[in-house]
Amino acid sequence: MPRPRNKEDLILAANTNYEKLLTMIESRTEDEKSICYDFSGDEKKKEAHWKRDKNLRDVLMHLHEWHLLLLEWIKNRENGSAGNVFPGGVIYQYLLSMGGRKLHRKLFYQCDQQLL
Repeated sequence: MPRPRNKEDLILAANTNYEKLLTMIESRTEDEKSICYDFSGDEKKKEAHWKRDKNLRDVLMHLHEWHLLLLEWIKNRENGSAGNVFPGGVIYQYLLSMGGRKLHRKLFYQCDQQLL
């Protein structure tokens, strides 16, 4: 699918890819959904998310939190506020630092408590 060039194409691509995601999740067994990911043997996978996200739930939680941040940013823009959408005034560079890892653990804990 080519990169979207307008709002309609973007919405179509988002809906199509969301359906693909749901289909992929539904096609997995419960064991496949809960299996732990281990990418430690692949030297090409050095980014933090390869160590952080341990299973499908972690990946989906991470995606969900980023979507919430996007929706908050859109709401702020529509209200004329260009303010920061990250909790506590955090900036993106902070998310890439050690403090960002602490924030991620906090968000993970909040999501984990909601699932219980």
